[in-house]
Amino acid sequence: MIFYLNAHGDLETKVKIAEVKPIVVACMKSLGEVQVEHDNYISGYVRYGFVKVPFRISWVSDSEKICLTIQSESNDIWNHAGRKVSQRIKEVIRNHGNPGYLVDRLGLPKMALAGQVFLFVLFIFVVLSVLDKIGFLP
Repeated sequence: MIFYLNAHGDLETKVKIAEVKPIVVACMKSLGEVQVEHDNYISGYVRYGFVKVPFRISWVSDSEKICLTIQSESNDIWNHAGRKVSQRIKEVIRNHGNPGYLVDRLGLPKMALAGQVFLFVLFIFVVLSVLDKIGFLP
């Protein structure tokens, strides 16, 4: 493992700066979609369930190590999806080169997604039946 977490929760490495960008881009293309690639950062989107969460990964080099900073935010009130996407990005980058690691592109179990769809359909059905009972629908 060439990346490790520092005290601030950011990823650090001691590889050369020229090797960092290809590794991070490859990891992010396996997890989501990369839209912008620059010399010192990349940005794009990662899915968390039905939500596309934007991310930005930047790296800064000092004399002996390189620090990766991961930023992601979602529109929910607690930034739950954004925090989960940051955790998944760190997990994917830390497991780069591990042949036994499988990338989870959705971020949620399939049953949780199926449950959300079921509850949404049930909600629509209840709303339509209430509107029909009060005579709002023709």
